[in-house]
Amino acid sequence: MTVESIITSIFIYLIPILFLFYMAIEVLLRNVQSKIHRLASLIVLWFVLLFLEEYIRHLLPIQYSASVMNFWYGCVGAFLISFGFHFVAEVTSFKQRIPVRLRPYIYYVPVFIVCLSVFLLSHVFTSQGFVQQRIWKLPIHDTAYYLSITTGNLFTVFFIYMILKQRKVIESLERKRIMDILLYSFIFVLLWNIVFGYIDFGKWLPPRPYIFAGVVWCFMLRIAMLKYDFLSSYSKRYEILFNLNPNAILLVDSKGIIKEANPTAQYFLEDANIRNRNVFEAYQATHQEEWIDLYHRIFDKRQPVRQFEAEIESVKDGKTRHLLIDGDFLFVDQQPYFMIIIRNITSEKQKAEQVSFLAYHDSLTQLPNRRSFYQSLEKRIQSSAKQNVAIMLFDLDSFKQVNDLYGHTVGDGFLRHVAKEVADFVQGKGFAARLGGDEFVICLDDIPSLEFVRGEAQSLLNRFNESPFCEKGIEIPIQASIGVSIYPEHGVLADELVRKADQSLYKVKNQGKNNFHMNGSVS
Repeated sequence: MTVESIITSIFIYLIPILFLFYMAIEVLLRNVQSKIHRLASLIVLWFVLLFLEEYIRHLLPIQYSASVMNFWYGCVGAFLISFGFHFVAEVTSFKQRIPVRLRPYIYYVPVFIVCLSVFLLSHVFTSQGFVQQRIWKLPIHDTAYYLSITTGNLFTVFFIYMILKQRKVIESLERKRIMDILLYSFIFVLLWNIVFGYIDFGKWLPPRPYIFAGVVWCFMLRIAMLKYDFLSSYSKRYEILFNLNPNAILLVDSKGIIKEANPTAQYFLEDANIRNRNVFEAYQATHQEEWIDLYHRIFDKRQPVRQFEAEIESVKDGKTRHLLIDGDFLFVDQQPYFMIIIRNITSEKQKAEQVSFLAYHDSLTQLPNRRSFYQSLEKRIQSSAKQNVAIMLFDLDSFKQVNDLYGHTVGDGFLRHVAKEVADFVQGKGFAARLGGDEFVICLDDIPSLEFVRGEAQSLLNRFNESPFCEKGIEIPIQASIGVSIYPEHGVLADELVRKADQSLYKVKNQGKNNFHMNGSVS
């Protein structure tokens, strides 16, 4: 073995081996669970074995070439054809044409045939004669040699056919591009095998130069991977999920410095250059110390966070945002980081608050509704002890005529105006509610005397008289009939007090309206 032979073999065989081995590992690690990834990795790895076989055979005496070719090269070549068949069938829709009971066995028929031939020493597919020319141990181009080359080429033609059929039914332009690259790679392999397989270049080229087509095939496969994300990796999938996630995702170190942030986080925290910024800068100064202390306690204990609700105030607009936070720890480059997922639940909170508000409030006037009134009155009765409570129940005189004359839109505006006057009137004295339609009620807390209640009823009527509804040139006076009941003189239950007030209200209606009644007399 000369120095020239050793150096030449390193460049001819070992460099392709290193590239192909790296390629095989990269393809596999992109997605170990994927069948297509495993098959592509095996194809590349079997090309490694072909080059390794030729390298070892180059180092051994020529008398060992036939045995190495028979047991190593023949079996590896058969597996390479079978893996290629399986790979192309998975990438295309061809596998759907094969009965399920025959898959994947049919792909490995070539392995069975070749390996059976090898172990029976029939030498159908491998050359037995070799000659030494310069530094190369070249196989004699006999029948077995041409049979193996032709068999490989026929399978390559079949692979090209499968890819062409698949390309015709693909609609995605990106998938077409991937199919094009695979198609061109197999066409190149076919042409290379024809030129460098059937023509004997003698001592001017290494033995079996057609195996170098595998390097080009792998290179084109890599182009498809990088340019069109063929054989996509888990990391690429997670990157897409990270970038498209509608929730804010942050990777934060022990000091609160943001190392990674998805676009949603950049928008949510109002900073496109959020990386290397402290996460707490997004909060108002009044909350920073509290948040920093909580974060450090969580980080020190490596404590995951689940469904943690919080509020922050925007630095830019001062608006409060409601957050739902989940987080857990992971190690990146041997350093602990906190992965935080932040969901903005402000709209959900607002909707929930609105639903809760409407459950106890009138949607038109925003006053408490009948349900809220009875609950509040019961609480006041139970906690009043010796203190008196007055109920002023009233409805609007001639409200039906307002709707009939001006329409319901004006009628609703009229009710809202009355509700505002009532709310202003009762402020600091008790509470008011709309029971329905044009019927309202006022509860006065801790009344000192009956005369005080009469004065308040008259004050309400005076307020109505002084504050007519005016809108778009329309002026509508407010007139109301008020019935009054007193706790505990007229009852100790809410229903009883409302009933007594309602009786007094109808006495006012029967005696001229726009007045109040209490204790069996009209004021």
